Amino acid sequence: MCLNQISIMNRKTLILLAVIFVNYVVVCAQENSKTNFDVVVYGATPGGIISAINASRGGASVILLEQKKHVGGLITSGLNTDEAYNMDRGSWSPMTWEYFKRLSAENPEREIKDWVAYQFESSVAEKVFLEMLEEANIEIRYSKLIKEVSKVEGVIKSILMEDGSSFRGKVFIDASYEGDLMAMSNVSYTYGRESRAEYGEPLAGIQFKDNPIKFSAYDDQGILPGVREYKGLKEGDGDKKVLSYCYV
Repeated sequence: MCLNQISIMNRKTLILLAVIFVNYVVVCAQENSKTNFDVVVYGATPGGIISAINASRGGASVILLEQKKHVGGLITSGLNTDEAYNMDRGSWSPMTWEYFKRLSAENPEREIKDWVAYQFESSVAEKVFLEMLEEANIEIRYSKLIKEVSKVEGVIKSILMEDGSSFRGKVFIDASYEGDLMAMSNVSYTYGRESRAEYGEPLAGIQFKDNPIKFSAYDDQGILPGVREYKGLKEGDGDKKVLSYCYV
């Protein structure tokens, strides 16, 4: 084999190595871009979905991590009503209204009426959520269970999942029902219902909307199950009780 042939082969080898290196860099950059985001939302509950969409509409890059294989939380898992008989729709955010109006459009024969619970199917509720997420160009990763939180000087930098995947972000939102991200981050937190005076919210705190019902709340063994005594309750007060379920 002559020197010219060796030289040509060396050049080809170098070119091949260069191509491999460039492809490797491109692949690494693509993988890196898929794990680095402005906002990382943990939990595709209704609150998580709304947070992700709002952030995306504001120009942020967003990833939505869901622990199961469906989005929507209780709204798409059996709580098929907006519970208008238990809450004031005046407390809804604009995006909540947007969602329920789109949901209502899927069933034109049904209308959203004052103080009448709006009923819907889980499959339709999830369909509307997925459409809104797709329109906002939000990527969803399913079956993502948090394992570890990485912090630098008190700031969350990344979170590691049980399957080995990790996600870096500038802002992390724990929108899960369990609050595992919050707990693993060792951040300060609160729970329960804030009072009306705490943030100046007119619809916050305890509200008495129904007329009193005259009946005995006691039997031979004491107060009946599920009944709370009226003592000490004041309109607008907060408390440290946790809901048995919540569709946000």
